[in-house]
Amino acid sequence: MHLSQLLNTNSLKLNRTGQQSLRPGQIVQGEVVKLYPENKAEIKLGGNRFIASLQVGLELGGSYHFQVASTANSLELRVLGEKLKKDENVDLSKLLRRLGVKSSKHNLQLLQLLTRYSVPFDKNELKQALQLLKGEQNKPLAAGALVEMLAKKLPMTEMVLQSLITVRTTTLSEQLTSVIQQLINSTQLQSEAPDLTLRNGTDTEQRLRQIITTLIPNKQAADIESFQSFPSKQMFLEQLRQSLAMLGLNYENRLATEKEPENLSDTIKGLLLQLASGENSTEVKQQTRLLHLIQGLQLQSVNETPSFIQAMLQIPAERLGLVKDLVIEFEGKKNKDGEVNPDYCRILFYLELKNLKETVIDVNIQQRAVSLTVFNNTAGIPILANTFKDKLSENLTNLNYRLTSIVFKKLEKKDNRSVISDEKLRDNKQGVDFLI
Repeated sequence: MHLSQLLNTNSLKLNRTGQQSLRPGQIVQGEVVKLYPENKAEIKLGGNRFIASLQVGLELGGSYHFQVASTANSLELRVLGEKLKKDENVDLSKLLRRLGVKSSKHNLQLLQLLTRYSVPFDKNELKQALQLLKGEQNKPLAAGALVEMLAKKLPMTEMVLQSLITVRTTTLSEQLTSVIQQLINSTQLQSEAPDLTLRNGTDTEQRLRQIITTLIPNKQAADIESFQSFPSKQMFLEQLRQSLAMLGLNYENRLATEKEPENLSDTIKGLLLQLASGENSTEVKQQTRLLHLIQGLQLQSVNETPSFIQAMLQIPAERLGLVKDLVIEFEGKKNKDGEVNPDYCRILFYLELKNLKETVIDVNIQQRAVSLTVFNNTAGIPILANTFKDKLSENLTNLNYRLTSIVFKKLEKKDNRSVISDEKLRDNKQGVDFLI
């Protein structure tokens, strides 16, 4: 489960810049909030407002489907059909027919998500998305991934879709453990093979096994006890450094920017790419799932604009004493030099602790004033945490921050349903969710 599944209100935004970047041909649903002379109107599209030129008169307060006609000098919109009724299925069915698309249940559901969260799309993008959706068994899960692809302007390909689906349905630790087990099971057979090609494949797999074991060592390994003897800060930074380097999260960046990147193939992603052409379908399937997961994490890792940055990071954390992966989400303003402004930012930690179980820590920083919200269902946790409050305040003061509040809240279970939060596409996954 991901952190963004736990936050039901305005958590981390998909796009914190002012106006969306619209291009000719895109379709979006909007509301007329003001009328001006000469066929101009103020249109509300999601959380943004635009002054647009229109070719027909509109009704104040009415909602319409618009298609972008031009963005050259000013935004020019063309109205598609009539003013929308209050029946969403009827309105969207008409839009699909206008676009020459069958009005099926799953097609309607995808279009509902796109219009509800004001994600602009053009006719070709919609048809590509629906074609990809058609081949997926879990339609709600795939629809959430497709909406994210359109919102983030990602390529509409099967590879990108599978990467985003995988990142919603599993964790790094689960997939790393699965691949390790598969490698162990196949080692004996491959080591006995007389074929040199198979032996070379074994060398690649052995190296992959060694790297994975560094990130998720055996539970009885002395390495864990030795690693946990270091100070917490040093442990965290070392696990972060090793995870980023060994997973190959910067694989493409290094490939593009370094003339002779050293040890580039000696990363989990690099080794998986080498093994991707293997003939054993079972092994390739398991390894491909891990490759998709890494690619999904890369796609979700950074969302940046000239004035704002959002980042998400997931790392194996068993060596840190956690039960599952550590997930961190960050959002913050940039200063005039384009760097993150440490005076205004928000950091969220999703943790699975051995005794305290599921825990979310929301760190909100405004003008260097720090407010913490801790979400956990363990009885008595406020009393326990208050014993560390003075030490926390002191450490923050040493960093030129001041602690203003610590609030404790419960994690409440909710029914299974597909979830997408306002302005941020949220994980859309089967199973039990949590609502804060």
